[in-house]
Amino acid sequence: MNTLKIAFRNIRKNRGFAIINIASLALGITCFLLLSAYVYHELTYDRFLSNSDRISMVTSGVKAADDEDYQYWSVTPTALAPEFEKELPEIEKAVRMYNYNDAALVEKGSETIKENGLKYVDSDFLKVLDYKILEGNSNSPLANPSDIVITEKLAKKYFPNTNPIGKTLVVDNSPWRVSAIIEDLPTFTEIKFTALLSNKGLERYKQTQWGSANDLTFLLLKNNIDTKAFQSKVDRFANEKFKEEAKAGFTIKFNIEQIQDIHLHSKAAGSGNMTYIYIFAFLGFALLVISAVNFTNLSLSHATERAKEIAVRKVLGAARKLVFKQFISEGAVMVGLALIIGLVSTWFLLPIFSAYIAVPIKLNIWTNPIFYISMLGFFIILNFLASGWPPWVIS
Repeated sequence: MNTLKIAFRNIRKNRGFAIINIASLALGITCFLLLSAYVYHELTYDRFLSNSDRISMVTSGVKAADDEDYQYWSVTPTALAPEFEKELPEIEKAVRMYNYNDAALVEKGSETIKENGLKYVDSDFLKVLDYKILEGNSNSPLANPSDIVITEKLAKKYFPNTNPIGKTLVVDNSPWRVSAIIEDLPTFTEIKFTALLSNKGLERYKQTQWGSANDLTFLLLKNNIDTKAFQSKVDRFANEKFKEEAKAGFTIKFNIEQIQDIHLHSKAAGSGNMTYIYIFAFLGFALLVISAVNFTNLSLSHATERAKEIAVRKVLGAARKLVFKQFISEGAVMVGLALIIGLVSTWFLLPIFSAYIAVPIKLNIWTNPIFYISMLGFFIILNFLASGWPPWVIS
């Protein structure tokens, strides 16, 4: 305790040096944390789903004889999911999502509100993409043709003071029964919606059609499936199915893309860019290293100025360990303050940074234990490099 008191007293005594050193390090930490939050956000897309390692999205590609490359689409034919599930034993379940429309009119009392996040899905959709069900039927919420599953946000919007389960939501003059409420979707997902409607009443699903592609198709693969071998099998399936099109000079293929890779690697359905990940990760790391080196250099310079103080302490009988402990304590206070300022600054600046780069980032990285282990490691290493080595050598 006495060592800390002396440490704070020495920092106040050299407040100019302390302010510059703490502020520069805090700035570097803040920049690093903001850029890390972006990188972490981009790398965790759709990994919150419990079976994300087994979920794949089927995208399609078409190439004419004179085309250099495929034209890629995120949508597939209506018949694809049931045909895949029937013909390919590697698939546990296959489900589809189809856009309702971009201008659905939902009734709220006497008011009519436009909603654009409604999607038709198969009855087993939530068994493949297992979003967290907060209330209602968790076993088969989309079993009936008039069932609708809504997000928590939509539930609060249309049923603010009552339990929505079993209530009717009127969409374009058609009644839908709310069967379940799911947790609001995180920002790090490529699959966006506000409500899921049962597709059992749609005419387009009563017959298998290969002639048009309008559905998003998702597969839940069985455990330990060799994805490369499975893709080859799918390629053979497509070649057999579209033999006539091949004779006309068109090549049609279906790509099995793991849902975790869609955002950054899919040419058909991804909205991310891996180049930005590399750039932001490099900048964040570089800024942290520069601020740490600057902090270390300033601390080294200041330590040499205090060589006389160290000599006097030793003449008065201070042990080498005591001098080392004193410098380490002062360094710990400064590094600790810089970390605290950096964390608080990141908390306040993240909404501004998020709006500036047009990416809805949240501090999800702060829920990862590795983040705190890394911060602790940074604190210990920087403190010993900047504050431990000089007095140990000089004394």
